[in-house]
Amino acid sequence: MIKGEGNTRLATEHVNTQVCVVGSGAGGAVVAKELAERGAHVLLLEEGPRVRKEDFTSRVLDAFSLVYRDNAMTGIIGRPAIPLPLGRCVGGSTVVNNGSCYRPPRRFFRDCEALGLSSFAQEVLTPHFERAESFLNVHPVEPHLLGGNAHAIAGGADRLGLPWRPIPRAHRDCQGCGHCSLGCPKDAKQAMHITYIPKAEELGAKVFSQWKAMDLLIRRGRVVSVRGVRLAAGGGAEGEFEILADAVVLAAGAIHTPILLLRNRVGTRSGQTGQNLHIHPVARVRGVFDEAIDGWRGVPQSLYIDRIEAEGILLHNTFVPLAAEAASLPGFGREHWELVRRYRNMAAVVVHLADRNSGRVALRHGGQIEISYRLGSEEVERLINGIVLAARILFAAGARMVVLPVRFHEIVRHIDELESLAGARTLPSQLKLAAFHPHGTCRMGVNPHTSVVDDSFRVHGVEGLYLADASAIPTALDVSPQLTIMAFASRAAQQIAEQI
Repeated sequence: MIKGEGNTRLATEHVNTQVCVVGSGAGGAVVAKELAERGAHVLLLEEGPRVRKEDFTSRVLDAFSLVYRDNAMTGIIGRPAIPLPLGRCVGGSTVVNNGSCYRPPRRFFRDCEALGLSSFAQEVLTPHFERAESFLNVHPVEPHLLGGNAHAIAGGADRLGLPWRPIPRAHRDCQGCGHCSLGCPKDAKQAMHITYIPKAEELGAKVFSQWKAMDLLIRRGRVVSVRGVRLAAGGGAEGEFEILADAVVLAAGAIHTPILLLRNRVGTRSGQTGQNLHIHPVARVRGVFDEAIDGWRGVPQSLYIDRIEAEGILLHNTFVPLAAEAASLPGFGREHWELVRRYRNMAAVVVHLADRNSGRVALRHGGQIEISYRLGSEEVERLINGIVLAARILFAAGARMVVLPVRFHEIVRHIDELESLAGARTLPSQLKLAAFHPHGTCRMGVNPHTSVVDDSFRVHGVEGLYLADASAIPTALDVSPQLTIMAFASRAAQQIAEQI
């Protein structure tokens, strides 16, 4: 029992189910649908609200408070400090990402094979990739949706002899409004809240939004229930719940799944829970042109230049609303205003780092979550190389000026100035970065002393407790993990269904 307003006591709601899934993003939604399709009774819990296309808005701050955790201000402590935006609504981060659906590179499968993990073998996951791609209508972005930003970058890449490709993306009847990161107002982007979750419900699954899982009850080595709080519209608790289940699948993401385990001291014997955090640090390089680019039109992320095997970076176009862009532009007073005023004339390239360093997620005294990560010198060097390459692409495309995410080197007006950056020693603290795609914090492995879950997605040492989200990814994944999560969540459902 918990206290509500006026010291009244609010009752605990008890629910029985066969499988309780915690989290409704790319992992939880797929597991729920696939298990329901196999005849299981499934209950899906989501801490955030249920949203519809009518709820989405182009007002950035309103959108941040509606569908993002911490108003999109989740941050990573380190050198440098890095923002890590995370979705918090039914559908998770699939509601606010750009819908990109890459398959992993060959290196990832080689590493998983070396770890002896059959569930991540390429031949095992391929039919699950195909199943998800078909269900979500994944296909390369069409030419008319590339947008002015992509066309400018493609022109620069062509002049430098760099091959580019349209990004494979989950969408239907996209109109290229550019609001992907605020929630698609047309239901064109095939996020979980309009695809897997409605299908799971059609098959009998129940979805409880604004139910926050807090505790896992373990008896005699088996999980028996999930306990937590029911949240009111304003965020406060309005009651408690206990879900009695034969099996529990954690899919709260690479930050909050390990936190749930750490809070309950479950699955922590290896000391690896919350460790091995991989993120994809990204640096945004902007070019300012004489002509209008109108980069917000079209799909914000629509083409990519693959330099992963050669340099450990991936380049792609991106664009964000002015309300979010303005605060990140350099300068003060008139200098800053001149850049804001030329927003229509900007194109932007993102340098996406395939990181090899790792951080961690920890639970501090008082229940505070701490996310930490430090860039190594090798990562800094690769980021700088990518930033220089992105600037060269923009100059080749006709940019008159390039804005770099490197303190003391922000404004470059001639391509020759890039030589000083390439030859300089850059400190991590000079870089202005963001991060996306956290994964690896409850990694899979055959050895219970060095991993958190086994090859069948079961938490080592706990019967009936499974993981099916980015936290289980066993090694660094060099591309957006969305499609990979969906594929192994489908595989996980297959494994779980055989054991319950």
